[in-house]
Amino acid sequence: MNGITTPNGKGCIRKNLDHHNELSPFVIPPSPMMLKLGSGTGVSVYRLKRGNNSSIGGSIKSPWAVKKVNSKSKSNISHRLAVEASILRHLDHPNIVGFRALTGTSQGDLCLAMEDCEKSLMDLIDEREYLEETFTQQEVLKVAWGVAKGLNYLHNEFKLLHGDIKSGNILVRGDFEAVKICDFGVSVKLNDDLTGLKNPKDRYIGSEPWKAKEVLNQKNGVVITDKADIFAYGLVIWEMLTLKVPHVDLLGKYGY
Repeated sequence: MNGITTPNGKGCIRKNLDHHNELSPFVIPPSPMMLKLGSGTGVSVYRLKRGNNSSIGGSIKSPWAVKKVNSKSKSNISHRLAVEASILRHLDHPNIVGFRALTGTSQGDLCLAMEDCEKSLMDLIDEREYLEETFTQQEVLKVAWGVAKGLNYLHNEFKLLHGDIKSGNILVRGDFEAVKICDFGVSVKLNDDLTGLKNPKDRYIGSEPWKAKEVLNQKNGVVITDKADIFAYGLVIWEMLTLKVPHVDLLGKYGY
């Protein structure tokens, strides 16, 4: 993984990326011109419908999902998005969301454009819970197989720990014909033999309900391996079967 070393500050990050030719040569339109799909810590995700040249014999352009840093976000969010883009550029697998561009808005907010996969697995779980419907065995199998293949690629070919596997970071297109892992902003490199993190100073961040026991004990010097992703992967399947967030009953008890 060729990480991007960036100075603090949104403007400095953009200048640094420009210097290394990391930014794509176009500007994302203002947010009101795109459909908002969701939001996370310091970012919002939109669907960008791109123009096409079908009237003059050109191909129809597929929409993009655009993750945009919110204007009032801290600089570390821009840094995280830049790192995520640097990772996605080098990943090429049918079960990993595709990189499209790293660019910005006219206001200078950093944007990461990716292939549009319609919905997250978390969205689908929420829908099934609301409708009181369960996933079919085939649907669970498609997600389990797709995520497993994506993790196998990340761990064994790219030596990368995703670091935040959960239903919100699994994208699904159509009737489960495509299942893809997304959101690599907190990913870290693994040793070649997967026995630990390559950089001892790196930390597993993740999301509380999906954290493995060893992740919760990082301060005690416990070694983090690829198994942390596998534990979270198992909980994603559990989510599909139960339509519940894992360990949600413990969150208030332990102050998470």
